Amino acid sequence: MDGVTVDEESIKTAARVPVIVPAKCGKGHSVVLFVDRNLTVRDVEAAAEAIQGDSKDAVDKAQGWMDNF
Repeated sequence: MDGVTVDEESIKTAARVPVIVPAKCGKGHSVVLFVDRNLTVRDVEAAAEAIQGDSKDAVDKAQGWMDNF
């Protein structure tokens, strides 16, 4: 899997933003992406685990997680 595929319309018509998008790779890693209506990733976290003290921005964190997929 090279990334996460999400229905664009479900994000653009969401009642609240950012939209929470859960994802899981074949290796069992789970992440939660927070995506705004412009389809920009605003934050990413390991599912069931808070990431604290991380100075990376949302895009860098997302790319790091996506590299593991």
